[in-house]
Order: sequence, then structure tokens, then C-alpha cells
Amino acid sequence: MDSGCTYTCRVSHRSLRVPIRKSFTLTVTETADWGSVLLGVVGIGFAAVMLAFLLWMLHYLHTAKQEAKKRKPY
Repeated sequence: MDSGCTYTCRVSHRSLRVPIRKSFTLTVTETADWGSVLLGVVGIGFAAVMLAFLLWMLHYLHTAKQEAKKRKPY
């Protein structure tokens, strides 16, 4: 990787009395490890399953309520 590399920018122009030179050292940090990524994916999957179950239950209860309102033939 490029972490630790030093980069320099030099600018010279006739309007400048002296050329400008700036240097910086690039620091790169690692991304999240696979454990964190896996935990996030499992968490999102669990939330999606719970949301689907909730929507199914709401539909089921709404349908059951509608059936209960119908007149019984007896």
C-alpha cells in the first residue's frame, strides 16, 4: 500500500517570488475486518426477516378480522 509514502507538490510561477513546495505523508487506515462485515450482514438479514414476519402477521390478523365480521350462516 501507499501508507507512509511522502508526496510533494511543487509550484513555480513567474508571479511567485520563490517556488512553493509542500510535502505530506500519506496515512492509510484499514477498513473493517470481515467479522464486523459479517455481523452487519447477519444483523440486516435478521431485521429483514423480522420485518417480513411482522408484515405477514399484520396481513393475517387483518384477514382474520375481516372474516370475523362476515355474517355466519347459522
